[in-house]
Amino acid sequence: MSPDLKIIVNADDLGYSDPVNRAILHCFRQGLIQSASLMTGMPATSGAIGMFKGSGFESSLGVHVNLTEGKPVSGFNIRKFLNNDGTWNKAATTKSFLFLGKRSGKAFYEEISAQISIAEAAGLIPSHINSHHHIHTQPAFFPIFLKLCMEKGYPLRIAQTYRSGSRLKGFYRDLINRRMRNRNVAFSGNFETLHSFITDTNTITKGKVELMVHPVYTADGTLTDSLDREGNDPVYKRFYEGTYFGELKIKLNDRV
Repeated sequence: MSPDLKIIVNADDLGYSDPVNRAILHCFRQGLIQSASLMTGMPATSGAIGMFKGSGFESSLGVHVNLTEGKPVSGFNIRKFLNNDGTWNKAATTKSFLFLGKRSGKAFYEEISAQISIAEAAGLIPSHINSHHHIHTQPAFFPIFLKLCMEKGYPLRIAQTYRSGSRLKGFYRDLINRRMRNRNVAFSGNFETLHSFITDTNTITKGKVELMVHPVYTADGTLTDSLDREGNDPVYKRFYEGTYFGELKIKLNDRV
């Protein structure tokens, strides 16, 4: 591996549930991951904070802003973005061509700020910011995230740098990634999945690469990824067994 290439494996969804929390802590201890992202408004958030305080890994935690599951943590009350029980309406917040008026934009700014503040109040200084279901890359929300990260000085996850078959989507991702880089808030130079990195590893030779995983323990105690709960994906299997990078002849870096 080129000495100019730095790989950071980040685990999303810390705080989602106790099985997720325990799986992420295990992955840190085994050196499988170098950073993780905390959801601050979920049932297992306090458990995650307690678990990681004093663990030696707390400085490698970012905030995984959530506008699609659970309830807001602020006084957010714009009904069209909420279900009848007060939980987020994912269909509304993830709408591709969503337009936010002044009132909605202010309310979301306050909600995102409040989620970050929960981590800060717990003594965790976020090493980065990203979001559940990549909502920070949506046209309606990206300017809000960019503004907040510039104000606070926190790096922001870039949009995925592999292509998904859409030239328009690729153009948009390149556009917002340039904006993050130009404002010095980009968390990495590339953002890949474990699968796409196998394909792209020969073309990515320098810079910081973020790889995303979602560790979780299944009911029978098996460590797997939430995107592969049946354990049928050989790429995730090799990763959690600790052989993924060895097969690619890549040495992992220290924590963020």
